[in-house]
Amino acid sequence: RKELVTAISTAARVEICSRQGRMMLQIGALAEGQMLFDAAAKDWALFDGDNNVISNKQQQNQPSLLATKKLILISKYSLSRLIQQAPAQLLINAGLAKFAHQKYDAAMSFFRKTVEYQRLSIHNSNYPIVTSDVVVHNPSHLDEHSLSPGIGFDTDPSLLTQSLNNMSLCSLYTCEMKKAVQVMESMVRESPTTYLTEGLAFNLCTLYELGSDNTSSARKKKVLQLISKQFNLHDIGVESFRINPRD
Repeated sequence: RKELVTAISTAARVEICSRQGRMMLQIGALAEGQMLFDAAAKDWALFDGDNNVISNKQQQNQPSLLATKKLILISKYSLSRLIQQAPAQLLINAGLAKFAHQKYDAAMSFFRKTVEYQRLSIHNSNYPIVTSDVVVHNPSHLDEHSLSPGIGFDTDPSLLTQSLNNMSLCSLYTCEMKKAVQVMESMVRESPTTYLTEGLAFNLCTLYELGSDNTSSARKKKVLQLISKQFNLHDIGVESFRINPRD
């Protein structure tokens, strides 16, 4: 219980520092935003027993997310979305900091790694798995633990849409739209019911428009819309597919 309380309080500090850091970046206070992101990473690293803290001085390093035994055990007993999303949030923070400094290739790398992390998390729901520097640990829904997912924070069920939005934007700056399209299309092929959301559909169709001629773009968007109909994904509005009625 003591470790669980520590995990929750640390994850909450990560969330608060991350939100404050994003606000600093939005007003152009890049150094202050980086300090807040560093504070979030340091808090999580101290909790997780990992000394590889993301900092502005470690430009080439990506945050190590190798799980400690303690973190895996705590995650198994926790329904807290904050705990589950903290490693992904640190990756997003690092990507946003790179983007703010116009280092779009590095930012794209972080956002792609965030997508990879969350894809693995979704597909490995029973056992924790460590692959390279990405840890997957999903909670068991135990009756003895009744904490709410957001612990009072207004949190999204997943950071996947945010990660895809950021990755799509980076692809425009780096002229690597094809890579972003390949990642999103592979996710749809992997599991339409899991990944084909309004956010993914809108981003993918936007990239189709920017990277293909009108005829090819219209065909790809209609195929995507057909997939959503076949899998009864009624929560995706027609506007997400950006289809011109005249096409």
